[in-house]
Amino acid sequence: MKGIGQAMWKLLGIQGAFLVLLWNHVAVGVLAAPYNQSAVVLAVFSKKGHSSSELAKGKFLIAREQLNDPNFSRSVVLLIEYDAHSTVGLVINRPTDVQLAKLWPTIKGVQQHQDPLFLGGPVARGQILLLVQSDQAPENTIHVFENIYVSSSRHVLEQMIVQSTSRHGNTFRVYAGYAGWAPGQLEKEVLRGDWDVLKADASSIFRDYQSND
Repeated sequence: MKGIGQAMWKLLGIQGAFLVLLWNHVAVGVLAAPYNQSAVVLAVFSKKGHSSSELAKGKFLIAREQLNDPNFSRSVVLLIEYDAHSTVGLVINRPTDVQLAKLWPTIKGVQQHQDPLFLGGPVARGQILLLVQSDQAPENTIHVFENIYVSSSRHVLEQMIVQSTSRHGNTFRVYAGYAGWAPGQLEKEVLRGDWDVLKADASSIFRDYQSND
C-alpha cells in the first residue's frame, strides 16, 4: 500500500514542524496493545445503519471478516485524502501501550495526559499524524470533514495539549504511520467485499479507547 497526494506531501513537509518518531526509543509493546476493536466497529455500525459504496474523504472503511491482512483485520479506517491520484487513511482503533508523555516528555502539559499513541497504518510508521477536533481551523492543518482536521505539526500538538488541559474544548489523537492505496487499488478492494464504506463521525474517532461499550 502506498500513494500520497500533493496535499498530504505539503502537510508532511510543513517547514520546521513535522513530527518524526524514533522507534528505537519506543519499540517495546508498541505493535500489539490490547484493544477491543470489535466494540468500535459495532459502535460505528449502530450509528450508521447501512453501508454505502461511495468512497470520499471523510468516510470510514470498516474491515469485513474476510479481510485477513493483519494490518487491517477488524480495523476502522478514516479516509483523510481521496482523489484520482492517491488515497490516504488512518486506522482509528489501534491504540498502543505507549503514552504521549513518554514520546515527548518536554512538551509543556503532556505529563497531565494519559493518552496513548495510536497506530495509524503500516506505511511510514516513523511519521506522526494528528487528528484534531476544533471549531476553528488550526494553522498547519488540512480539513478532513466537519470540524475534524489532520496535521503533522509539532506546534499543533503543543497547542492541542495546552488547550485540552485548559478545557478549551479541542480534542486530538496522535497516530504513527498511515494507510495508503495506489490509484484504483481501494476501489478493487471495496468491489471484492473487503470493506464497508460509511460516513465518518467525530464521536467514533474520539470514543473512549478503553471502553467496550
